[in-house]
Formats: sequence, C-alpha cells, structure tokens
Amino acid sequence: MEEGAGDVTALTPTGVNHDGTGKAARFLQIGALAIDKDDNLIVGEITRIRKVSPAGVVTTLAGSEEQDWRDAAGAKARFRSVKGLSVDAAGNIFVSDQYCIRKMVKQ
Repeated sequence: MEEGAGDVTALTPTGVNHDGTGKAARFLQIGALAIDKDDNLIVGEITRIRKVSPAGVVTTLAGSEEQDWRDAAGAKARFRSVKGLSVDAAGNIFVSDQYCIRKMVKQ
C-alpha cells in the first residue's frame, strides 16, 4: 500500500433510511458527521440526526422524513437541511440546519 493511502470500507450502505445494525441500516443523504465522547458517530442526514454506536447499531435521535423547522424531542423535531454537527463535552449536539444553529440537549 502506498504511504498515506488507506483502505476504504462502507460502514453502512445507502438507500431508503432505516435504523438497524451494520449493513441492515440505511442512510439516504449524509450532510455532516461528528464523534461524541462515547465514540458514537453522530450523523446529520438531511432531516434527521442519527447515531451509530461502536457496535454498529444505528438509531434515529431526532427528526423524521418531513422537512421543516420544529423544536421538539425525538421524532417530533423537524430539520430543514442538516449541514454541520458538533458535540460538546456534556454530550449536547449542535446542528447547523440551513439558516440557523440548533442545540439538542442530551437527556
């Protein structure tokens, strides 16, 4: 292998969104990624915020297929277009959602 080169492996395939483990999970359009203090991969996917555990379990933290703005918990929350993510030391997730920055408070 050439210096600086690395193996590329798909963690989960693309397709219609659904939660699951490993290759059973699907993502449609990923716009942002972050890692939390527990080594979970936080994924911003258009209108959803999802989590991939170190074991490969994918769960939706917030949002749905509906594209809108609504502050709420879990599936009742709505996102317009997630483009960036950041996770603070307390586990709160900051979301760049088209024209605003939103905060998801860790429960």
